[in-house]
Amino acid sequence: MYRIRNVVAVLAVLAVLGGCTVASGRPGQDKAGGRGEPAVLRLADINSGLDYSPAVAYFVERAAAVSHGQLKIEVSSGWGDFAQDADQRVVHDVAAGKADLAWAPTRVFETLGVNSFQGLTAPLLVDSYALQRAVLASDLPGQMLRGVEPLGVTGLAVLGGGLRKPIAAKRPLLGPADWRGLKFEAKRSTTQVNTIKALNAQPTELVKGGPSRSEALAAGQIDAFELNLLAYLLNTAVQRAPYVTANIDLWPATAALVANSKRWGGLSKDQRGWLTTAAAEATTRSAQLADDDAKLVKEACAAGGRFTNAAAADLDALRQAVAPVYAELDRDAQTKTFIERIRALKASVAREPALAIPADCPDAAVPGGTTGATGALDGVYRWKLTVDDARTHGTVNDQQHLDDWYPSTFTMTLRAGRWEGRQTASSEISSGTFGVSGSRISFDWPATGDVLSFTFAVGANGDLTLTPVPPMDPGDRFVWSLHSWTRIG
Repeated sequence: MYRIRNVVAVLAVLAVLGGCTVASGRPGQDKAGGRGEPAVLRLADINSGLDYSPAVAYFVERAAAVSHGQLKIEVSSGWGDFAQDADQRVVHDVAAGKADLAWAPTRVFETLGVNSFQGLTAPLLVDSYALQRAVLASDLPGQMLRGVEPLGVTGLAVLGGGLRKPIAAKRPLLGPADWRGLKFEAKRSTTQVNTIKALNAQPTELVKGGPSRSEALAAGQIDAFELNLLAYLLNTAVQRAPYVTANIDLWPATAALVANSKRWGGLSKDQRGWLTTAAAEATTRSAQLADDDAKLVKEACAAGGRFTNAAAADLDALRQAVAPVYAELDRDAQTKTFIERIRALKASVAREPALAIPADCPDAAVPGGTTGATGALDGVYRWKLTVDDARTHGTVNDQQHLDDWYPSTFTMTLRAGRWEGRQTASSEISSGTFGVSGSRISFDWPATGDVLSFTFAVGANGDLTLTPVPPMDPGDRFVWSLHSWTRIG
């Protein structure tokens, strides 16, 4: 409904959500000035924070630990301004010395003329965390990293990541027939685009400055995409695309950790040793950090996700459909060798048990419609934001706006499956539809593509108490659930 960013100057929780620390001084500057001061390196992060990249966060922590505080990595998040080419740009920026370190998805390197990571992106090949651990423990990552040297960067590590599953708005993607004609969100990766085409879907790249993924789903600009479950929960309105195929793992979200070659060469032997140790430890730990799907599937179910398993015949049909992708990959002799080695590892690794779908995984409330009786909630509700609320739960930094912002009254009208929201501190009027399923209510927000879900309780006097179903933006959580909504009509 409302964005608390328009009401409170800065919420402390939003500052935490950003998760980044920007180094002062020039990019690449070693700020060690006196005895006992740590050397500082800047790491470029293309996401909004390292919550999305636990293996990179672990590397940063271990670098400080193994150096006993003599080496500090400061993270600059949002690098590349979330542009379509941010993955590519971050590699070029490290090569140019604009940052000392960076991570980039291994899939993007083939668009930069480096084919050594293609075996990790080959469809349906690395399809378990056990296999991912075996690949990372082999000598394959070291051989793959040599391919980045012509780009002007030094490869430090290949880091494991979550297994990426097909996710769709209207139906589960099981066999190839389910993919036919879909507008499937495409990343900058030749192999991934070829895979989408091989399944007769239409690769669709979201435009910089255009709609978010949730908005694009709401507008029908895309029908499906692929993500690991952590990113799915953190960065997508789950109910906008609730259908997840639990037992199809297209490829892992592996990443390459790289350093500016000149900067790397200028570090002391000890500093390089600390970074090498931290990178090796992060590689070893990365697959374990990513292997959290058993917990994440429960959270996704609670948020409205619907999980389905493809039948064995569907899986066989998918493998046959992507055979032309392998024919293209095999044209590169090194890639062919790497794929053969990964297949050998796959044959030797014990098969992991299937991802368990919770028995109580509920059906998702359908955005844009009602899934239960909504009339009982029809009415007008209100709560008031005070200065004390903002000071207790947020941060009031801009004192000159106190008279404009506080008190601020929020009013919500529910009527026949539609909602409308107003706030006195803004001329903004928000509206959409809402649906009820049992004790859950879901608000569809077409203007932003979001779907906000809560469990609800109605008091004896008709007041409405909302409890957020995660994930949810802290600002939205603040506005919708800080206080009960008093029924006034």
